[in-house]
Order: sequence, then C-alpha cells, then structure tokens
Amino acid sequence: MKFILCVFWLSSYSAFSQESPIRYAARHDAMEEIHVQAKKAGMPTGIFDVKWLMSKAEVKAARVNIKTLDQDTYGEIEEVYGKQAMIAYRFDENTDLLLMILVNYIGNTTDMEYAAIHKKLIDDFGSMPPPEATADLLKCSFKNEGGIAIKHQLSNVSGVHVAQILFYKQRKED
Repeated sequence: MKFILCVFWLSSYSAFSQESPIRYAARHDAMEEIHVQAKKAGMPTGIFDVKWLMSKAEVKAARVNIKTLDQDTYGEIEEVYGKQAMIAYRFDENTDLLLMILVNYIGNTTDMEYAAIHKKLIDDFGSMPPPEATADLLKCSFKNEGGIAIKHQLSNVSGVHVAQILFYKQRKED
C-alpha cells in the first residue's frame, strides 16, 4: 500500500514546474512551516490567492491577469483596499520562489486614504505600530512576526504622495 501511495505522489507532484519530486516535497514542507508560523503570528500566509514559496508557474496559474515585468518579477493592476494599485510579485533569482509582494498604489494618496489602508491592514493582520515619519518617508509602519514582514509606507515622489505595502518572507538571517 505504501508503494502505491508513493508512486501516486511521485506521479502527481507539481505539474507547474520542472522540480524533482524531492525538491517539490521539500518546498511544500517549507511552505507548510511558513504557513503555520505566519498563521500563529496573525501574519499573511500569502495574499491575492498566492502563498509564500510558490513557483513562478504556480503564481501565474493563480493570477490570470499577471504579466511578466522582468526575469524575476510578475505584475498586475488591481484594486487593493479600495484603491487601484500595481502589484508586483518578486521571486528569488536563484530558486524562482515567491518571496515578496509589493503593492504600489497608483496616483496621489491622501492622508485619509493612507489611514484607511492602514486600518484595513490592522483588520486583516492584527495590530501594527502607528505610522511615523522617517528620514526618507512621510509615514512608515513596520511589523515583523512569524518570519513574515509587512511594511506600509507613504513617500513623496516629486510632489506626489505614493503609498506602498510590502509583504515579504524574511530570510533566516534577517
């Protein structure tokens, strides 16, 4: 019986990639560990129907309107928390695994819009530090728990207030 299950598992591993069955199993074990840690910490286990460490092919299958921006980045335009945004999915250049999602809001973001987005982040992922000004940013709030980080920021780019949310899987050494 174990042999039959093993053969079935080997024949059904990722139809999306050229991974070996062993690498696929190791990646999915790592995905499960990240999912458990993030969920325990109230952090995102993924976002926009994708999960951390998905392959490029898996992300492309999950996000039908996605376009290739460069070798390691896919992107799409979608409404996020009530405002149009460019969403960039960034993959590790060596492993092709999803490690970062950047939400870059389109056009000027008012203080009221920034506050509304921040409240929705808190509603979805629990408490976050209040936004503070930094040397480079008008406002910034950063949360890091369970190996996942969320950075919500507002910057001034040539007089336009640009809001961004950066979701990323931290490396072990971070």
